[in-house]
Amino acid sequence: MKLLVLGSSNAIGPYSFVDHLGRVPGFEITNRSIGASTSTAGIYALLAEDSSAFDYVLIDYEINEEGALQERLRTVEEASLSLRSLIFALRARDCTPLLTIVPTTHGRDRPSGAEKLYRKICREESVHVMSIADFYRRAFRRGGAWDRMLRDPFHMAVETTPIVAEAFARAFRVLEAVRATPREWTSRVVPMRAIPAADLVASDRRVRRASSHRSAWHAVLRRGDRLSIPVGSGERLVGLAINCGAPGAKVAFVANGARVVKRLVIYFDQARLDKFISVLVDLNQAMPGGPGGIDLEVLPANAEETERTLHQQSIVEGRYGEIEIEGFVIAASTPVLSRCIGVARPGVPCDLGGVIDSEDLVARLATLGARASLG
Repeated sequence: MKLLVLGSSNAIGPYSFVDHLGRVPGFEITNRSIGASTSTAGIYALLAEDSSAFDYVLIDYEINEEGALQERLRTVEEASLSLRSLIFALRARDCTPLLTIVPTTHGRDRPSGAEKLYRKICREESVHVMSIADFYRRAFRRGGAWDRMLRDPFHMAVETTPIVAEAFARAFRVLEAVRATPREWTSRVVPMRAIPAADLVASDRRVRRASSHRSAWHAVLRRGDRLSIPVGSGERLVGLAINCGAPGAKVAFVANGARVVKRLVIYFDQARLDKFISVLVDLNQAMPGGPGGIDLEVLPANAEETERTLHQQSIVEGRYGEIEIEGFVIAASTPVLSRCIGVARPGVPCDLGGVIDSEDLVARLATLGARASLG
């Protein structure tokens, strides 16, 4: 079974549920997850991948989608179109998508707004869902401690990830037991394409960055630099993939009378500021292209920002003025109604959490995080 993973930080690392799932016999996994990002990152990763080589694709972006919606950095319409476009692109390549909802502190008592939105889209698009958050809620009702089952408000404790991996293994076996049949799918989507940033700069401004599961060339831009992004008429710039390990800077995107200034300073560990971590940054304000494309300029630190960046941090003294960009995501200005022939697994309910045998998994989660053990 060949599985492509398009997810966020819970899907990354040697102790993640994806790592454990890869050890289960019969699973061959390719992980293209990008942390701290919305579903735009899934489209970006997919554009560089031959996804037709995979049977299934696991999608995991609800956590950061919720953050973007809560901070008003992304509209419900944008989030919906992005996820629908990702699902449709996968089906057009004969892949079966499976969307997951992972647990967070904010989703302990009730589903988040993004979880509700994602579930609504999955019902309308007939996409299978596997909610690990539901398993955690059931374990909590059985005496499990939420802050023991999570290592922080947004990430599962490493002790629980083997259990989560087993849940996914059972879910995929349910899908695998039903013969895939072709059918027509119709959806309102936004065609997208990606531009590698390294193709837009001289060779001495390119640097290759690599981690345990990701490797890519980046364009290096410094304070005062300008870059022309070839975004044509009828298109708009929706996001860019950056390396958070670079010092960071404020940047302006300018085109056709529109100007957006964002702070691209993101880090997650002050003790390891230069660690290579990829993040897909969304642009909330529409940036239309045209004959002259869109200009990007690296600004001084005192430039006034026009919109926030998800996960943005304060500028570190003595560390400013250089960014590393992997690529840009370009979308059509208007959605289109598209049709494709893709596979379906008739008779399998959308919510796989109620189909697989999960009582033992929930009991193990509750035991690992038993509130009584907190003393």
